[in-house]
Amino acid sequence: CSGAASVAFLSFYQGGVTYICQELAAVGECFLQETRQVDTDTPSLDNLLELDINCGEQAVIKQATPEYSLGGKWLMFRYVCCRVTEPSAIVPTGRFVTNGSAEIEGVYCPLPERDISGRLTYQQRSCYNDSACINSPIRQMAFDHKSGAWCVEGDCVTSDIAVPTDATLVGTNWEALPVLDFDFEPPARGASSTKKTRKPPQLIEFSAETPEFAEECQDEVTPGRPGFDRETMNEVGTELPAENPCSLVAAKSGEGRAVYTDSVNGEKKYGYTYSDVVDCWDHDIARQEDQSNQDQLFGFLNVGWDAREALGEIACAALPAHNGGWAGIGAGGDVGYSFQDLCSALNIGLLGVLRGVTNSIELVKNFNRQKSDRDDCKETTAGLSRIFCDLHCIRDAVKAGDQAILDSMEKAARIQTANTKLLVEYNTNLILDRLSDTGTASTLRQEQAQAEAEAREAQRHM
Repeated sequence: CSGAASVAFLSFYQGGVTYICQELAAVGECFLQETRQVDTDTPSLDNLLELDINCGEQAVIKQATPEYSLGGKWLMFRYVCCRVTEPSAIVPTGRFVTNGSAEIEGVYCPLPERDISGRLTYQQRSCYNDSACINSPIRQMAFDHKSGAWCVEGDCVTSDIAVPTDATLVGTNWEALPVLDFDFEPPARGASSTKKTRKPPQLIEFSAETPEFAEECQDEVTPGRPGFDRETMNEVGTELPAENPCSLVAAKSGEGRAVYTDSVNGEKKYGYTYSDVVDCWDHDIARQEDQSNQDQLFGFLNVGWDAREALGEIACAALPAHNGGWAGIGAGGDVGYSFQDLCSALNIGLLGVLRGVTNSIELVKNFNRQKSDRDDCKETTAGLSRIFCDLHCIRDAVKAGDQAILDSMEKAARIQTANTKLLVEYNTNLILDRLSDTGTASTLRQEQAQAEAEAREAQRHM
């Protein structure tokens, strides 16, 4: 049956089918149904009584199409049911119908043909204020599929509902309500006195897991990072086990291995930072340069003393070599020493004193340098300690990061499953609410509960 008509009478006979189409005031949304398959490979046609074509309450049969299988020898019907809807009424919001009603207000009835979106177009059939509607153009309430809105004379309300009375449509100057005995009370659809409104479920939001790094690898104990504090580094490091590499870069008074005395300014320092490792190299190079300069200086001094000794011996050789009788004046005898002997002894003795002083100074400098080298940090030790701690933190970062990724993936899977379940339940209940008018909702809910029970039972055996 075409247009707004429905099948009012249907009769099967041996030569065909007789049916009568009945025009209705309005037809709502339509939906496809089908019967069960019945066996036709029998001499009796009693099994055809099992072909139940039923659209339920508040719906009529629009079309029925038989399907027959020659090979399988079965018969079934696919049929289209359409809801019986009421004409829509546009009334002024918040006030009674009066003679002051605008010309847009009145009863709108659906036209037979549907638009490109499958929705009905409603045309004004009557006006509440006759004087305002005289010689006025015919108005329509139609769905604009381009903008996704229901419109009356350019006043549109965005909504994708199939029938204007399925939800509240309120425009700037109009409101759409179903007509029931022309008293403008929203009618009950199906057996329910009020229309069910379900709120979309509150979905679970996802947030990634944050890696948990080791205490000795945090920013406040890592040189060069924002918030770094040397005292915190030393405090955390000295409490670590001896086998933890980061314990090698920390120290405090009486504890830790990273304690040294700066050979440049004599300051006692605790802990190794990256700049401290570079300073250790610089201090060692400075000591090596000081040793080289000292060796060169005292080498020059020793050469000078040797030259002075040789020149002194040359000068002493010019003196008389015989015994100095002068030494025996008043002594009454020969002392046996010449002027050369006295000069040479004086030369050697003086240079011996100078060499002794020079060697003493060199020994003192070498002792102080060795003590400074012993008390100062060692560049190799400090550098390797810092490298070992950094490698330890890299390993910790990789493990903590991988664990955070795995935890985030597991959390995302759980949330996705939970959200999918919420959405499926929400949309299933919406469908069941819409099917409540056909009388099949209770059966579907029973089947749904049975399916959920079977699913839970299957999960217990997994």
